[in-house]
Amino acid sequence: MRYLVIKFGVLIMFYTAQLGAQNLVCNYNLKLNEPKNVKEILYRLEIKDNNSDFFNNDIVKLNLPEGLGISKKYEVLFKRASKMGVFSRQQSFNIIVPLDEKLKWKISEKDTLIENVHLKIANTMYKERKISALFNADISIPEGPFIFKGLPGLVYQIKCNIYTIQLLDIQTLTVDLAQVEAKPLKTLT
Repeated sequence: MRYLVIKFGVLIMFYTAQLGAQNLVCNYNLKLNEPKNVKEILYRLEIKDNNSDFFNNDIVKLNLPEGLGISKKYEVLFKRASKMGVFSRQQSFNIIVPLDEKLKWKISEKDTLIENVHLKIANTMYKERKISALFNADISIPEGPFIFKGLPGLVYQIKCNIYTIQLLDIQTLTVDLAQVEAKPLKTLT
């Protein structure tokens, strides 16, 4: 954990000066509080201009060829400008489900210092759960994992009684966002 925090601190100092119009990849780790034997799950947040895609990193890495009888279904939570939705690739069509839910964050006057990086604290309710967030206001990108967006800085950690989502690292995006394809497409409202 100490190595992770030190790595995060170094990344913050490096990226703070360069984040203007950067395209970034933020890798997050989701850890369930129970059961203890469940391994951690890696997620990837890709940010490009005002767009972002958040998805399970392992599913995209599989890149399975057709004809194996293995479903290539995966889901991506996406944001295009100010609209969010879930994209799901099925076997014969793709689905987009718009998400209109906006979180009402309460930003605390308190902050915390982790390895010389000031992180602000915010709280909200989501699905009847209290959610706590740590975010870095020095990285003025209002992004974070899953639906936890809209804070005045990049989300470092999300925590509730069921799970913790932790930022692992930040990299420069060198490929396009996840393939949120438009053919054939069904939109659910």
